Amino acid sequence: MAIQDAITTNIKVCDYAEKYLFRKKLSVDAGNYKQTSLDRLERTYTKHLQDTDAVKKTFSNLTAEDITATIAAKKHELRFSSLKKIFLFWSGMIKMGINLGELPKSYNIMSQVEMPIIKREWLRKKW
Repeated sequence: MAIQDAITTNIKVCDYAEKYLFRKKLSVDAGNYKQTSLDRLERTYTKHLQDTDAVKKTFSNLTAEDITATIAAKKHELRFSSLKKIFLFWSGMIKMGINLGELPKSYNIMSQVEMPIIKREWLRKKW
């Protein structure tokens, strides 16, 4: 078994998400990332992803359908821009893992994730 296979088999997505947020905090401390951007990432994770089934899996068991489902589950209550932030959280976390060599370069799961179609009448009015 290759090292990357062992990594994806053993790493839980929730643990890696916390690591991703921690590394972003280090970037804020170094002046390479805005605090407001980190705050938004943290809110996206805690409010929309932390308790989902997809985040409880390991990377080896995570599918594009799982990620698509986390986004689609919120399509009736969030605007497209907020759904996109969920997508970008997933994308950024996985991209960081690949860039750091913690996930295999072949782990291109995000290319298969589909954003839902949003109909205006599904959205709640926020006034």
